[in-house]
Amino acid sequence: DLLIPVVEASESVNKWRVEYQDSAKRGMPAHITLFFPFLHPSEIGDSTITQLTHFFKKVNKFTYQLNKIENFPLVVYLAPTNGSKFTKISQNLATKYPQIKPYEGEYLAPIPHCTL
Repeated sequence: DLLIPVVEASESVNKWRVEYQDSAKRGMPAHITLFFPFLHPSEIGDSTITQLTHFFKKVNKFTYQLNKIENFPLVVYLAPTNGSKFTKISQNLATKYPQIKPYEGEYLAPIPHCTL
């Protein structure tokens, strides 16, 4: 998975995440997923790291806040302001890696979020 850790929110949301999210129990910090699934770790070599480094160097920095509680069926999450910026990054990654279907093709327009 490619994600943006939201370290600043971890302390505030970890009590819920650890209770409800297996990934949090394994030590995954609060985050916003950009691309899921990504390549299997055995498929990620120097070339992929170089490609991703170049890709993310071109992404303009932006600020956001996680100040709105939303939900999907059975999931409560924090919605980021500037959600369209995350969506654009995800779309650009999907274009760069067309062999990978984001969310295995289940969602045509994934919604940026930080799951609680």
